[in-house]
Amino acid sequence: MDQSNLIKLAQQGDSEAISQLLSQSLNKNNISVSKCTLKDDCLQLMLSAVTAPPQEKIVNFIRQWVQNLKINSVNKVKVYGKEIGEDFPAWHEEFNLEFKAQLNLNELAQKGDIEAIEKLIVQWLNLKDVKLKASLKEQKLNILILLNYVPNADFIVNKLKQELINLNMENCHLVKIYAQKIGE
Repeated sequence: MDQSNLIKLAQQGDSEAISQLLSQSLNKNNISVSKCTLKDDCLQLMLSAVTAPPQEKIVNFIRQWVQNLKINSVNKVKVYGKEIGEDFPAWHEEFNLEFKAQLNLNELAQKGDIEAIEKLIVQWLNLKDVKLKASLKEQKLNILILLNYVPNADFIVNKLKQELINLNMENCHLVKIYAQKIGE
């Protein structure tokens, strides 16, 4: 299989393709990928060498490598390092790819994806027990915010105005915000 097809498969979450590509990258350091699995949004990698691979160096390399590859379904990575012949890893570390997830959310929202817009608004407002519904029709974004308490209108309007301007959505020219206490 040629390299471009292998990369496409890896980006789609094919663990065998990920393993092959990563093995190619680590081979010069005499490190092999002894196990590669993708479960839900978590990529799990077992790396083996004659002596356990150096944790900090390898984890930094893997973090950069996974982000550069842009695997669609990966938000978390667990890396294990072990000596060849040992049953248990000498070390393990896990990390989130929050930047990647956030970038995808922003890109989706810019294109008008309502689910992404709703998730971003919840993150931006950072309020407890918030329920939110949004719709985008005829270049108008309607946002309904429901809370268990009387919302601070100035905070909500100013925060959403700032964030939505920064987001620079392609097909939105007007925003209407509705906020109310649940049950009223």
